Amino acid sequence: MLGGRDRAMSSLAEMTLRRMFLAILPSVFALVIFAFGFVIGRYQVTRTLRRQIADSLGSETMGRMLTENEKCTYALAYEDPAAAVREMDHYSYSIPNVLTPFVGTGPEPGQHENAFINSMQFRSTKEVAMPKPQGVYRIFLTGGSTAFGSGAPSQDRIIGQYLENLLSAEVSPTTHLRYEVFTLANPAWTSTHERIAIENRLSELEPDTVISFSGNNDVHWAGAGRDIFWLRTYGDQHYWDILNTARKLGRFPPMTDVIGTATPVSPTFVGARLEKNVRLSATALAMKDADYVYVLQPTIALTSKPLSAREEKMRTRLLPPALENFAKSYQEMKSRLSSLHADRFFYLDQSDAFAGLNATDEIFLDSYHFGDRGNAIVARKIADGLKPILNQRAPSPR
Repeated sequence: MLGGRDRAMSSLAEMTLRRMFLAILPSVFALVIFAFGFVIGRYQVTRTLRRQIADSLGSETMGRMLTENEKCTYALAYEDPAAAVREMDHYSYSIPNVLTPFVGTGPEPGQHENAFINSMQFRSTKEVAMPKPQGVYRIFLTGGSTAFGSGAPSQDRIIGQYLENLLSAEVSPTTHLRYEVFTLANPAWTSTHERIAIENRLSELEPDTVISFSGNNDVHWAGAGRDIFWLRTYGDQHYWDILNTARKLGRFPPMTDVIGTATPVSPTFVGARLEKNVRLSATALAMKDADYVYVLQPTIALTSKPLSAREEKMRTRLLPPALENFAKSYQEMKSRLSSLHADRFFYLDQSDAFAGLNATDEIFLDSYHFGDRGNAIVARKIADGLKPILNQRAPSPR
């Protein structure tokens, strides 16, 4: 048992500890409140930035943009509608982008739903072998989202892969060459992006032929009042917004916008800018002893194919000014491309690639894209247009 002195000492110690605890309690409480407030404040402040970054990491698919009923009707544009209804939620439509030298943004390497992007940003599970193997005829396909294969049901049912299969089956037995087709394309890219990719990237990878499947996006951006020589695509704008949000969080002023306001772009300018890009692309490739083939792509605004009720509904969403802009711009581009003479340049007009089909032949997913049925038809027409060129380039028999 404790003596009186010991009990007094113990009681004094307890009182001292209690006073110390009470003395520091407000400080501890204040620290906890501060830490909690800091965490909440930081969360609130960075929420917008996190949301913007999260958006860039997502891969929009064909199915996730549609209701269940819409999936059933859109699936008719595919060779296997039943499979499309089941799997459409995984059909890559809008690919995540990364900052890419000189073109702004491009496809992010990796797997995004059913799209595979290799380390050089081509839509392929294979890498581009350098140096080019003996006996290989190398073709690059570039363009926007249609060339990329937005909405395609698989990697082997995009235009580029269909084309490779056709050339391997129908041309290789005669030329004894192995044909490979790599696709470097990105949603919203214009002929300017294609030209830069050709000059800076594709021409350095030992191409034999480069194909631009293009035209639609030049007109699309013109309709938005944008100069294709001096614009930000949707991917570029996304990173612009993220950086400005970060600057705002750091209490810095936003970047000065050097793009300027949107101004009307006439069909004459659309044609002139396209022609400049095509001439520069052809020149860069001729320096590498490669052919350049420009393929003017089809669009729902101008097709002569009788449209299904669903397709017709999509075309009616295009206002008369937009339809007129497409008609005049395409006519201007056709005129310039058909009269353009450059070394090793070839022009294929596929703006009405689906002529002769019926209204029951569903092709268009929306104004610019098609299902695998449309991709296969386009690839067939490109292959037929390429055959005379490829036969000329075949090595002479020994």
